Amino acid sequence: MKKTMVGAVSIGTLAIASTVIFTAGSANAATLDSAAPAPDSHTMSVEIAPGVQYTGNTDDNSTVFTTGLGTLTTKGAQFQVVDAQGQLLAGDASFDDAPPAAGAPADASAQPIPATAQLVDDAAPNPQADFNAALGQAATQFGLATGVGGLVGGVAGAAVGCALGVATGGTLSALVSVGSLTPLGALGGCLLGGSTVGGIGTIVGGAAAGIPVGILSAVQAYNTLHAAGEA
Repeated sequence: MKKTMVGAVSIGTLAIASTVIFTAGSANAATLDSAAPAPDSHTMSVEIAPGVQYTGNTDDNSTVFTTGLGTLTTKGAQFQVVDAQGQLLAGDASFDDAPPAAGAPADASAQPIPATAQLVDDAAPNPQADFNAALGQAATQFGLATGVGGLVGGVAGAAVGCALGVATGGTLSALVSVGSLTPLGALGGCLLGGSTVGGIGTIVGGAAAGIPVGILSAVQAYNTLHAAGEA
């Protein structure tokens, strides 16, 4: 059931993102300034919830989740969790190569989603290659967001579920008295609650991060193609 729900969320979100590529209005197209440097089309910064900022970079597949409580940064197999004061709570103390996304400002208004005008060389334009590249960028951003969102949601859900499972003796419905709770029952309740709520948290977290990032990535892809005169 969990795999089916995850698949349904992913397919539905990708469908929404694909639709936006073809239906986004010209109002979303970038106003290009030939004198301005080309924006970084590999980095996207989005406020996915009040006080929660997501930044993803498709060059090195790094992500940064910034909240009022702290920041989670991932890059490949490395991850780092720091509190609001910058103190390391878990993970690597430093990265082999600092993720570019880690230096992005937390305020979305300070770094709007790039309109992604790309430099054009003297070679003949290739609309199909440009379309594939733009779609690939959108898909990669969506994958990064759903992956880290599912991770955060799963860990948070497992923690909440474990506590709920212990408090309800594994029933996840009615509270039990402390006197009737055995160590084995507490352990079983924790495992049951953690796996159940953690699975739900993975789905919710992946959708919460993936849907806005997927849609805005699709708009970014449309703007890229529109700027090149191919949309």
